[in-house]
Amino acid sequence: MDGWTPGPQALLLDVQGVLVDNGVALAGAVDTVREARRRGLAIRLLTNTATRHHAQLLQELRSLGFGLEAEELFAAPLAAQRWLQRHQLRPLALVHSAIAPLFQGLEGEEGAGQSGGRPQPPLPGRRPLAVGCRGLSAGP
Repeated sequence: MDGWTPGPQALLLDVQGVLVDNGVALAGAVDTVREARRRGLAIRLLTNTATRHHAQLLQELRSLGFGLEAEELFAAPLAAQRWLQRHQLRPLALVHSAIAPLFQGLEGEEGAGQSGGRPQPPLPGRRPLAVGCRGLSAGP
């Protein structure tokens, strides 16, 4: 080896705290993404937020000036949905109502889970977890 290392081919950026803070693009963030794209780097934005749908996150980022394609934003709920589909697993989806539509149809014909595949209003107190535990105790 001659010690030569090629430059990066991709730029991975966390959304919250790196590009955006409380709904406002941080100084230089939009320009950084634009420059990385100009240089031919693959761009991927990462977020672990589980209270907003992928489409909503994408729209918010675009409105802040980030010219993104849908496949450039990696959100935890969408990654989980794709993983479940790829492995053909039926989840008990105890999730925020904003992302519940991602898991519709994955819960199986019985409709096991918090909402049976339909977003429901949150239940008071610990009841959503209790509902989920009853679903787990039903067994496979």
